[in-house]
Amino acid sequence: MKTTFSCFWLVAALAGAAIPIPQGASAPEPADGSRRVDPAKVVLRWVPARDAIAHRLFFGETEPPIFREEMSRLQYETGPLSAGTTYYWRVDELTRSRIIVGRLWSFTTAASPSSGAAGTAAPPWSRCMSQPTGWYGSAEALRIGENVLSYQRKSGGWPKNIDMAVPLSESGRARVEGEKGLNDSTIDNDSTTTQIRFLARVYESTGRQSLAAGISTGIRFLLAAQYPNGGWPQYFPLRSDYSRQITYNDDAMVHVMELLRDIAAVKAPFAFVDRATREQATKAVDMGIQVTLAAQVKVSGKLTSWCAQHDARTLEPCRARTYELPSLSGRESVGIIRFLMSIDQPSAGVVRAIEAGVEWVRSSAIRGWRVDRKADLSLPRGFDYVLVADPSAPPIWARFYDIATNRPMFVGRDGIVRQRLADVEYERRTGYTYLGPFAAGLLDNDYPAWRKRTARSAAAWD
Repeated sequence: MKTTFSCFWLVAALAGAAIPIPQGASAPEPADGSRRVDPAKVVLRWVPARDAIAHRLFFGETEPPIFREEMSRLQYETGPLSAGTTYYWRVDELTRSRIIVGRLWSFTTAASPSSGAAGTAAPPWSRCMSQPTGWYGSAEALRIGENVLSYQRKSGGWPKNIDMAVPLSESGRARVEGEKGLNDSTIDNDSTTTQIRFLARVYESTGRQSLAAGISTGIRFLLAAQYPNGGWPQYFPLRSDYSRQITYNDDAMVHVMELLRDIAAVKAPFAFVDRATREQATKAVDMGIQVTLAAQVKVSGKLTSWCAQHDARTLEPCRARTYELPSLSGRESVGIIRFLMSIDQPSAGVVRAIEAGVEWVRSSAIRGWRVDRKADLSLPRGFDYVLVADPSAPPIWARFYDIATNRPMFVGRDGIVRQRLADVEYERRTGYTYLGPFAAGLLDNDYPAWRKRTARSAAAWD
């Protein structure tokens, strides 16, 4: 897409055409001023500024519209809208040096939403895994399944941040099919694992063989992407940036291991997977567990927790983006511990990793403070996040802790470690989750339940 865009302007320049390069977001969809837009199915799309690294979307019935989200994707699902209503939106483009405020666009929804058979309306991709069981045998589920196959890359995986439930026009499908050779297959943001699970549910209900073929190709992609030491990179084929590190960020590797474990255990809807693939999945999960145990960070000889990403060779904690430095993760470690606790008949090494991880999580809780979302219309997003002293507040955890001192770290795009959330630049402070109740459910529910379960299992083994 970016190549096509650049070539267009190059051809225009060579032809001597006086075509200005758009400075901000352009080509809105729905088009500016559109009327009779279906309120049940609105997905906002745009062409980004050439140097944009993120996009801030504002949307609502008021003028100016309300800030909704900062994102890397180029579309936004509004959810169901009111009929016969004018909506306003704009996209501010964030580059490395400035913010380009976008033009104000608008569209008006139809007087009444389009009608259809009950239960057959297409959900957005984000809700395709939470539909009633019977829906997966519907024509609509099959249509989305065919979409998913169209987006599958030749590598076997899928790209991220695309609503694959949106109907594709003939030209749109041709464009998607033409992108199959791109090397953007990833396990980030629940990609690839979600597509495989969705196709399996539809295949279980319909028996459509093309879906089974896509699933098998997707599984082979995950098996091929695994490093010999058991870890998974964020992208495969490998890139030259931080994404080639072993990636626990946003539970990426955990989701891969959970999927392969379900396949190995012949859990529904994976009963159709052949024995050889199940055996490969079993081996891959075992290797993933072993590298996870080996990557657990030791400080002064004591096991603690994990970083969001670890060096693919040395297993040392390593950086990702400029504001994601080598550290102990108060968020990703929780997902890893939960996965380890889900292992039946855990080894002594797994138990040791869980106990040490839980001890670190408990000792790293931040007490006496809460995070407030403070409204302030004078600010670009209309709010700010502030830390407020509150002795009665439940515990919270930092996303990043200094490995040596275990102090919370707050890092902006400049890569400088700060001790206070307030010292991080506004854009990151309100666009990234530095603090949250990440481990509350783990300590209050999951860990006590695991202790009871393992105690009963130990008694049974004796």
